[in-house]
Amino acid sequence: MSLNPLNELKRRLDDDKTPLPKRLCLAKNVVQSHHFPTGPKERIVAEWLCALTSRNRLSSEELKSVLDWLSVADDLTSELKSKLIQIVAEFTQRNPLQTVEIRYISTFLENPKILPQLSLQTDEYLTITITLLQHLKNDNNTQISQKILNNFIKYYRESKKKLDFIIKFLNGENLETIFSFLDTDCRKTAIDVCQNILFPINKKTFFISFLQTLIRKDNLEELIAEKGDNIQSVIKIMNTFFEFPRNRSDNDTLFLHNFIDVFVSSFQKENQIIFAFYIMVTNVLNMEQSFIVPAMNLPPILEDDAKTKRLLFLNMLEVLLRNEIDINVRLTDTFGEKISKVEIKKNFTYFLQTVMMGQLKLEGKLDKTTLQIIKTALKLDPVLIEQKIDTILPPIMTAKKNSSSLSESYTETINCLLEILFKLSRGTTFLTQILPSVKNILEAGNTEQFELKQKVLEAKQDGVDCEKIEGKIITGSDLFPRECVTLYGKLTSELMFRQNKELLESLQKDFEVHCLMMLEEGFVSPSIITLTEVLSAILSSFLQQNKMADHTVPLNIAEGFWNIYSKFETDCLAKFGVCVLKLSYNPPLVISFLKLCQSFAQLKLLNIKYSNVKLDISPGSDTSEVFDLSMLLPCLNSQQWITLAEKIQDDEAVVFLNNLLLAKTLALQLLSVSNQQEYPTITATKTHLIKQIATNPTLLQDTYFCKALFTGLEKSHIKTLTKCLIKLCLDDSELDVLRIDAVANNRELLNMLVLETAKNIARTFENGESFSKVLGKTDFNIISYGKEVSLVEYFNDITINPESQDILKNSVNIFKQLPIHYLEENYQLVAIFVMLAIKKCSTVKKLKRSIDYVLQSIYELSLQRPDLYQLFPADNIFNFKDNSLLELLTLRIKTPNTLLIIKSLLELAVKKVRVDSDQVKNIVEKLLKKNKKSISDIESFNDPVFQITCLILPSIVKQKKAITASAFRSILADLQEKLHKSLLESFKNIDFGNSSFSFNNTGSTEDSVVQSESSVATLNAMVAYSLTLSRYSENPDGEDAKNLDCLLTALEFFVQNAIKTTENPDSKPQHIDSSIQLLNVVLRRMKKLETHSIFQEKDKLFLQIWRCIKTRLILEQDKKTISGNSYEEVGTTLKLLCELSSVDCYLTNFVSDLNNLVVLKKPSQQKDNSAEIKSRKVFKFLWSQCLKANIVGPKCVAMSKLMHRTCKNLRNWMRQHYDYEDSVARVNEDISTEDLIVKVIKVDDDVCEIVRLDIDALSELLLAAKKISLDYSFVDVTFEVQHLIHYVLSNKYNLKFDISWEAFFMLFEGCVTVLNNMLLAREEVLEDRWPCYMQCYRALIISLCERATSHAQLERRIEEKLAEMAHSIEKITQSISKRKKHVSRIAAYTVADLCTSLERNAPTKMVRQHLENSVALLIQACDSTYAMSFLKRGLVGYVGQMTMTNLYTMYKRYHKYMGNS
Repeated sequence: MSLNPLNELKRRLDDDKTPLPKRLCLAKNVVQSHHFPTGPKERIVAEWLCALTSRNRLSSEELKSVLDWLSVADDLTSELKSKLIQIVAEFTQRNPLQTVEIRYISTFLENPKILPQLSLQTDEYLTITITLLQHLKNDNNTQISQKILNNFIKYYRESKKKLDFIIKFLNGENLETIFSFLDTDCRKTAIDVCQNILFPINKKTFFISFLQTLIRKDNLEELIAEKGDNIQSVIKIMNTFFEFPRNRSDNDTLFLHNFIDVFVSSFQKENQIIFAFYIMVTNVLNMEQSFIVPAMNLPPILEDDAKTKRLLFLNMLEVLLRNEIDINVRLTDTFGEKISKVEIKKNFTYFLQTVMMGQLKLEGKLDKTTLQIIKTALKLDPVLIEQKIDTILPPIMTAKKNSSSLSESYTETINCLLEILFKLSRGTTFLTQILPSVKNILEAGNTEQFELKQKVLEAKQDGVDCEKIEGKIITGSDLFPRECVTLYGKLTSELMFRQNKELLESLQKDFEVHCLMMLEEGFVSPSIITLTEVLSAILSSFLQQNKMADHTVPLNIAEGFWNIYSKFETDCLAKFGVCVLKLSYNPPLVISFLKLCQSFAQLKLLNIKYSNVKLDISPGSDTSEVFDLSMLLPCLNSQQWITLAEKIQDDEAVVFLNNLLLAKTLALQLLSVSNQQEYPTITATKTHLIKQIATNPTLLQDTYFCKALFTGLEKSHIKTLTKCLIKLCLDDSELDVLRIDAVANNRELLNMLVLETAKNIARTFENGESFSKVLGKTDFNIISYGKEVSLVEYFNDITINPESQDILKNSVNIFKQLPIHYLEENYQLVAIFVMLAIKKCSTVKKLKRSIDYVLQSIYELSLQRPDLYQLFPADNIFNFKDNSLLELLTLRIKTPNTLLIIKSLLELAVKKVRVDSDQVKNIVEKLLKKNKKSISDIESFNDPVFQITCLILPSIVKQKKAITASAFRSILADLQEKLHKSLLESFKNIDFGNSSFSFNNTGSTEDSVVQSESSVATLNAMVAYSLTLSRYSENPDGEDAKNLDCLLTALEFFVQNAIKTTENPDSKPQHIDSSIQLLNVVLRRMKKLETHSIFQEKDKLFLQIWRCIKTRLILEQDKKTISGNSYEEVGTTLKLLCELSSVDCYLTNFVSDLNNLVVLKKPSQQKDNSAEIKSRKVFKFLWSQCLKANIVGPKCVAMSKLMHRTCKNLRNWMRQHYDYEDSVARVNEDISTEDLIVKVIKVDDDVCEIVRLDIDALSELLLAAKKISLDYSFVDVTFEVQHLIHYVLSNKYNLKFDISWEAFFMLFEGCVTVLNNMLLAREEVLEDRWPCYMQCYRALIISLCERATSHAQLERRIEEKLAEMAHSIEKITQSISKRKKHVSRIAAYTVADLCTSLERNAPTKMVRQHLENSVALLIQACDSTYAMSFLKRGLVGYVGQMTMTNLYTMYKRYHKYMGNS
C-alpha cells in the first residue's frame, strides 16, 4: 500500500478492474469521511468523475447516486461542486435524456447547497437548462417545464452578473428554446422568463430612450455617454432583433415572430414603447412607409421577400390584438414632448394603416395572408380598414377564389367585416359605398370573361373537359359567398323595423342603377350578370330574413314599409322579369329572378297571415293554369309566367319554380279560408309538385317544402305521393326518405304507405291478384276482409314468385323505416300478415331476420298490441299438431324474448276472459292435453308446449289479482290450479341432480353473443316453478306436502341458476326479475322448505344470494337494466337475508362487505373517482335495506359500529387532504391580494358526491332510532364531520375552497338532512350537545350568506336554489324554536351571528326573507327581553348592529304579538 493515502485513493479509483459501482461507493465514503484532507480528496474525486464523464462511462443511475452526495454530505468544496455542475452539463450533452433523468437533474439545480456555485457558472447552467427544456418540449411535459422555467427566473434574480447572463442568454439556441414554449401550455411562464430577463418593466425608461434616439437621432453616442452601463443591456437585447440573423443558429424568421410576441406581451400596458418599437421594426424589415421615417435608417435584415414581410406584419397585428393594445396612442405621447402640430396627428392607428397598405397584395392572384391581415385589422380597430375600404375590398372581392381554403378565408373575412359594420350602424350603406368600385373592376374584365364563357360553350359542344376554364369565370358567389349573403340577411333582421324601409329603398336603387338600367337596354355583359347575381341574392336574403315586425311600430311606419314593398314589386321586380323574358335564356339571370321572387312571395305570405297592414291579393277570374303565378306575383301577367316556366331547363331553376308554386298554393289556401271559396288550381298544382318529387328526389331534403306540401293533402294526392315514395324506395333501398318528419308525422300518409307496400308484396304471391286489388282501396280493412274470405286458408295457400326477392327485400326495408307501432291496429295487422307470408315462403335467412326485427318493434313499442286472433283464430295458432304458425310467430333473432308475440297473444287471451272465456279455456285445455307427454330431462324445457305453459301461468296469476268479478276469478283460479298440477307432473319426471344440461351465457343476448335457446327456456320455466313452489308451500299438509317434496328436487337447480342470472352482466331485465322472484319465494317459505339439503348450510346460501345481489347493484351503476319495481323486489330480498342470516354470517360477511364499499382512497386530480362513487351508491342501497329489516341485538350494534368507524374515517380523510395547514391533494393556486395571500383549494364534484353519500347513510342511521342506539362519542364524531364540511362550504379569510354550485347544494342539503334527523329521532342525545348543534346550525347559515351575497352576479336558477336552501333553514329554525327549554340561553348568540352575517354579506332578497324569519323565531326562543338588551349592548360599534336593531323592531311590530313567529 502506498505511503500517501491520496495517491492510493487515486490509484484505486482509476483501477478499471474494480467494478465502477464499487469505486463510486469508495468515492462517496471518502467524501463523507473526516480522515482525509477535504480539498485534496475532493479534487481527486472530482477529476476522476470528470474523466469518467468525458469517456461517457457514467450511467444515469450512477450519476443520480453521485448527485445524491449533496444530500448526505455536510458540505462539499466549491471545487467539487463546480466539477459536479460540469459533469451534469457534459452528461446532458452526450446522452439522450429520459423523464426520470430530467427530474433528478432539475432537483439538483434547485438544491440550495449547489446554488451559490451554480450562480458562478452561467455557461454550464444555460447548457443544462436549455438541454432539459429541449427534451421536455419534445415530450410535452408541462409540469416539469414550468418548474425549470420558473427556476430560470429565480436564477437570474439571484445572479450577481446580470449583464453577463443576458449576453450569454441571447447567444446560440438559448433564446429560441425559450421561444419554442410560446405555443404550448407553458406560454405564460415562458413570457415571464423573457419579461424578467430581457424586458423588465423597471427598465422601460431605458427602452424608451433607446427607441427615441433611433427615431430622432442618427447615432447612439450621446445616449451611451448619458446612460452608461444601464443602456448596454438594452442595446444588446434589441440588437438581437435589429441585427438578425447575427448570433442565431439559423435564419428562421420564426425568431422574429416570437421576439415581437414576447416584447409586446412584456410591455402590454406600455402602448408608447410598443408604438416606437413597431416604427423601428418596420424600418429594419424594410416595410415601405412614409408616414413616420426614423432618423436612423437601420440596415434591412431580410431579403426583399414580400410574402415573408406580409406574414411578419400579420404576426405584428395578431400580437397587438391578443394583448389588447390600445393603438390610439399618439407620437407625442411616446416621447413626452410636443414637436409640431403635424406629429400630433401621427398616431399608432394611422401608422399601422400606412404600413398595412404597403403590405397588402391587391393585384394579381389573391393571397390568403392578405385576407388574414384584413380580418385581424378589423378586429383590432375597424378604422384601419374602413377608411381604405374603397381601395382594399374591390380588387379582393373581384378576384377568383379557386381553392377551398382561400374561399373559406375570404368568407370569414367578409363575415367579420359585415358583423363589425352592422355593430357600428354602417352596414346598411356598405353596398352603396362599395358597388361602384366593384363594378368598374368587373367592367374592365368584361372582354376576358366573355371570351372564357365562349370557350366553355365551345368545349361543352365538343365534349371536352372545361373545368379549368370554368374555374376562371367570376360569379356572384366569388363576390358574396352564400354564407355571407345569409349572414347579411340575419344582420338586417336584427335592425329596427323602421330601418327596413330605408334599407329596401337603398337596395332597390342600387339594383336599378347597377343592373336594371343596362338590362333594359339589352346589354348583358359578364359584369352585369355577376352584379345581378350578387344584388338579387342580397335582396332575397333581406326579404327572407325580414321579421315583419310591423306590430312594433306606429301604423304610418308600417304602411310606409309595405308601400315601398309594393313599389319594389312594380318598379323593380316587374322590370327585372320583363328583361329576363326579353333576353335570350340566361340561366344565372333566370335563377336570380326566381330566387328573388321566392323570397318576395314568402314575405307576402307572412303579410297575408299575420300583418296588420294587409296587401291586396286577388286570385283573378281564371286560376286553373298551374304556372300562372300572377295572383301572388303580379309583376308578370299570366301568359308571361307560363312562357317563363316553359323556358326553364336547369335543375336549380326548377327547384325555385317549385317553391314558387308551393307559395302560390299556400296563398290560395289562405284565401280559400278567408273568402270561403275553393280554387281548383290548388289540386292541380299539388299534383304537379308531387310528380316533381319523382323526377327530383332531392326536393325531399327541403324540410320546409315537404312540411308545407304534405299538410292537408287530399286522398288522391296521398295516393299519388305514396306511389312516388314507394317507387323511390324500391328503386334505391338506401334512400332514407321515409324517416323525414313530414312523412313520419302524417298518419294518413303512413297508412297508405303500409297498404301500398303490402300491395307490392301481394303482387309477388302466386295467388295474390285479388288480394292486391283490395289492398289498393284506401279504406281497406283486413278484419272486414277476413270475414268475407278465410284468411287462414288463403295464408296456407300462398306461394311466392322466386324471381321477386329484390322487391320483397326492399318492401321489408320500407316496413323497417315506417313507425308501424304508431299506426292503427288495422294497418299493423296488414303489415304483420304479409310479413308472415314472406317468412313462411322465403328461404333467405337475412330477410327472415329483418321481418323478425320489424315484428319485435311492433309488439314492443305499440301502446296497444295488435290482436292477431282477428287474422288467425286461437285454434289455428295453438294447433300443436301443426306448429307452423307458432314457428312463424317465434322470433329467430338475437333477443332475450323470442316468444314475445306468443306471450302477447296469451296475455290477450287471458285479458279477454270477461268477453270470451272459452278462448283461454281452450288454449289451456290444449296445453294440458299436449303436456301429458312424458318429460324426462331439462332439454324438454325447449318443447313449445311446455314453454307456452310456463308463459301463460304468470299471465293468469297477474290477471286473477287484477280482476274483481268473482265468476271470472274462479275461472282463472281453476285454470291456474290445472296448470300447477300439470307443471308439478313435469317437474316430477326430471332428474335435476343427474342432468347434463349446462347453464352458460344466461341472459346473454347482445348482438355479439350467441343466444342459447335452452337457457331462455330454463328462465321461462323458472317463473312457472316459483309460482308453483309458492302454491304448494302455502299450506303443505297432506297431498300438498308430498307434492312439495317432489318440487324440492328442482330447488337447488333453479336457485343456482337464479343466482347466476342475477350476477351475470349480460342478463336482461325479465330474466333478473324472474330470478329475484324465485329467491324471494324461497326465502319467504324457508321454514317450510328447510328440510331440503340446500338449507343444511343456510348461511352459505344467504351469502351467495347477498353477493350476487351486490354484484348486480354494482353492474347497475354502469348499465341501468332493472326498473323501479325490480329494485323493490331486490330490497325485499335483502331484508329477508338480514333477518334470516345468523349473527356470525351477518357480522363476518354482510357488514364486512358494507365496510369494503366505503373505503376511502387518496384523492388525486388525475384519478377518476367514479369507482368510489359507484361503490358508495351500492352501499347506500344495501345500508338502507339493512336498516329497514327487522334486525335486533348484535346486528344493530354492528351497524352502529360500522357507521361510527365510517364517520371517523371520513373525518380523518378530510383532515388529511383538505384541512387548513396540512397537505392538499388538489392543485392549489395562490391569489395575491393587497393584505394577504389566499390559498385556493380545488375540490372536485366527485369528492363532494362521495362525502354526500356518506352523509346520507349517516342520516338514515339517525332515523333508525328504534333499532340503533348512539353513544356520545358517535354523536361527537358526527358533529366533527359536520364542521369539516362547513369548512369546505365557507370562505375563510385566507383560505378558499373552489367547489361548484352543484357540489355546494349537494353538501348543504346533506348537512341540513343530518340536523333535521337529529331533531326528529335523536333529541335525547342532544341534551348535552345543544351548543354543538347550534354551532353547526350557525355555520350553515354563515356559509349560505357568503355564497348568496348580492355582490356576486348569480344566475336565476342559482338564486332560486339558494332561496330553497334558506327555506330549509327556516323550517329547521321552527323546530329549534319549539325546544325553547334547551336553546333559550344560546339562541341570543346565534341571533348575533346571524345579524352579523346578514349585514356583512348582504344576501339576495329571496334568501334574506327566509333568514330574517329565522331570526324572528330565534328571538322568540330567547329566555327573556334582557337577552336582547344584552345583544344590543354587545353589538355596539360592530358589524350587525344595524341589522339587529331593525330586525328586533320588526319582530316587536309584526311577530311578537301577531303570532307570526
